[in-house]
Amino acid sequence: MENLDQWIIAIIGLGAALSPTLAAYFNNKTQYKISKLNTLYSTKIGYVNDYFENLSITITNPKNLDALQNYLSSAQKLYIVVDDECRKSIDEITDILLNNENYDYSKELIESLTPKMDKLSKDITKCIE
Repeated sequence: MENLDQWIIAIIGLGAALSPTLAAYFNNKTQYKISKLNTLYSTKIGYVNDYFENLSITITNPKNLDALQNYLSSAQKLYIVVDDECRKSIDEITDILLNNENYDYSKELIESLTPKMDKLSKDITKCIE
């Protein structure tokens, strides 16, 4: 009977020693996953903000090649993190900007871009999830 008591004490002691270690391990693993998701989501939101900011700059000043280059760069970044539906909208907007024959801020340019931008704006939340 004395031997059984020693085994029980040893098992309780081992459990007491391992319990905080296992709890800390699983807690850190969960916190890492949460941090990774937050970072990924904030990166996606940053790409969306950057895209629309550069799009508005490009629309208001289509002759500026730096603005167009910045727009294309932000479009490529956003293209990576969205789904196919949003990629199609981005492609349509980019085609309109690149094929703008007037190279000027015009009513026709805005009218051709507005439905595409509205569609992308509405779909963007679904695209980045």
